Amino acid sequence: MMSVLTIDEVNSLGIDQFVIVFGNVIELCTDAAAQVYNGKPFRDTKELCQKFSDYLDNLSEKEKVVILDLHPDLAGRLAIHGQLTHESAEEQRSAGLMDLTVEQRESMNSFNER
Repeated sequence: MMSVLTIDEVNSLGIDQFVIVFGNVIELCTDAAAQVYNGKPFRDTKELCQKFSDYLDNLSEKEKVVILDLHPDLAGRLAIHGQLTHESAEEQRSAGLMDLTVEQRESMNSFNER
């Protein structure tokens, strides 16, 4: 389990460490972490979170679609094969998507293809 970093510790991270720690804040989009890194030093966690939000807000529509495409399908092949990130697996588990019937899974796959 990873320990919680203070904002001072976050501010002291080099770019490589920052990207490792925050590279999955936006669906394994390490570019987001690299861009947010340039906003250091952060006053507090609220400002750090705001920088990630600003990153998304400043993307073009095409770039936002790329980010959405990085998100794993709901109850899709990555989930079936146990290849989701820990965070995505927990999100899908908490939504009940790991316990679908065959019919429900087929329905979800149909939606994922759209």
